[in-house]
Amino acid sequence: DLATDAGAASFVTRLSSVQGRQMLTDALSYDLPEFTRVTAPSTTAQVINGICVIEAGEYDRHGERVRLSFYQQRGRIAGINIIWDGWPGGWFPRYLPIKFGDDVVPLVTEYQQETPLIEARLFNVNGGWVTDGIKRSNNIRIEHKELGVIDLPTGDLYRTGKALTDCAQKHFPA
Repeated sequence: DLATDAGAASFVTRLSSVQGRQMLTDALSYDLPEFTRVTAPSTTAQVINGICVIEAGEYDRHGERVRLSFYQQRGRIAGINIIWDGWPGGWFPRYLPIKFGDDVVPLVTEYQQETPLIEARLFNVNGGWVTDGIKRSNNIRIEHKELGVIDLPTGDLYRTGKALTDCAQKHFPA
């Protein structure tokens, strides 16, 4: 209902959401640009607040900036932290299958959102799946009906994953 302020505001909000953006790009036969790597993943992990963390690079796509880090904590939990500046808004899934190269790992998500910024923590209680996936990949792919396809060209992550595993073994021996 564009005749009311509330209806117009709802329409504009829907257009700026992830679903709306995908709907518009599909209707216009326009492909969203690809993310490009701005900062390479690190090969040195550090302990922050009792958790092994390693930077996994920054990626840019026409004003959107995604910053990744991988983490592993005591026990078996490991995952990814995502800071997405330029997030178009809308619903963020509570579960995401993440493709590390050829491996798909299911991750649970927790997030805080203040559009256009979202900070998401993705994790799996079987951290070995995550760290093994990292070591065998050269890109990260997120594919979800609400988000569309997000390909992050990380480059070879073997040394990044190995540094994370080594940090966890050193600081959290079994």
